[in-house]
Amino acid sequence: MGIIDIPKDKYEKYLTFATLFDGVGYLGFTVFVYGLKIGYVWHDAGPILEFPPTKMNGYLNMILVTYAICGIFLLRAAKDGVKKHPLLLSMNAWALQFAHNIAMCANMLVMPFEGNPSYVLYGVPANFWPFGDVPFLFLLWAINIYLMKKVFGSYCP
Repeated sequence: MGIIDIPKDKYEKYLTFATLFDGVGYLGFTVFVYGLKIGYVWHDAGPILEFPPTKMNGYLNMILVTYAICGIFLLRAAKDGVKKHPLLLSMNAWALQFAHNIAMCANMLVMPFEGNPSYVLYGVPANFWPFGDVPFLFLLWAINIYLMKKVFGSYCP
């Protein structure tokens, strides 16, 4: 028996892999955010791709800690079997991915990006570029709710 028993059902297997991807990604998010610094950072983190020094931000760190803890729970859900954890998977898709993304999009309308070169790439906030957090989280959300519909019969089991 391995660390994670891969289900035989095709969609349950894909949802297990998606849950593993989310969990591992959330655990590594802090290094990624403070390392890349463009498209995933919402404050002046210092020059792009310069590590260290990195300017720390309390609000961002709170988000990163929350995602890391959720990553631990998602890894446990993948190990136990995703069918046993529909509420956790719903929270992941609807709160961490969808609602957080809607809040980020709303903030884009009011945050002053012009004076901060860490945010803007060719006049557009980097978070909206294909490599930014906004399209990436919407993609994760779409994949997760599609697979939840296939496995549980509902977009919000």
